[in-house]
Amino acid sequence: MTQSGDLRRRLAAHTLLQRLRQTDGICILKTEDARRILRTEMLQSIGFYDPQKHPDARIPVQASAAETAAWIVKCAALHAGMTAALWQNDLLVHIRITQPQTAAEALWETTAGSLTLLHPKRGLLDDFGSDSRDEAHLLFDRYCLK
Repeated sequence: MTQSGDLRRRLAAHTLLQRLRQTDGICILKTEDARRILRTEMLQSIGFYDPQKHPDARIPVQASAAETAAWIVKCAALHAGMTAALWQNDLLVHIRITQPQTAAEALWETTAGSLTLLHPKRGLLDDFGSDSRDEAHLLFDRYCLK
C-alpha cells in the first residue's frame, strides 16, 4: 500500500472511531486490522462476493429508520450484552451491544447504509445493504465462517 493510501485508511479508521464513540447503544471494546482476519480468499470461499447469492432477508428501501433497525435486530439476533465486530474501512471494531434497537439504528446511520457485523463466537458474518441484485430492497446476507 502506498504511503498516501495508508494515510487515507488510517484517517478513515480514525473518523469511524470518532463517530462510534458518540454512538448510543454500544460500547467499544477494541479495534483490530480486519485484513488479518477477513482475507479475500476466505471471503471468496464463503461466497461473500457471489453476485448470484440469494439474500437471506430483505426489506423495502423506503422502510423507516425504526423499521430498518428492527429488521437488523431481528436478522442479526442482536440482544443486550452480546458482542460483535463492525467491519468497515479495513477495521474491525469490537463492540458490546447495550441497547439493540438504538445500536442498530445508530450503526446503520454511521455506516451510511452498509453494515457488516462479524460474530466471532457464533462463526457468522452478517451483511446488510443494497446492491444490484435487488435495487428496490435492502438485503441481508449471512455467511458461515466455520
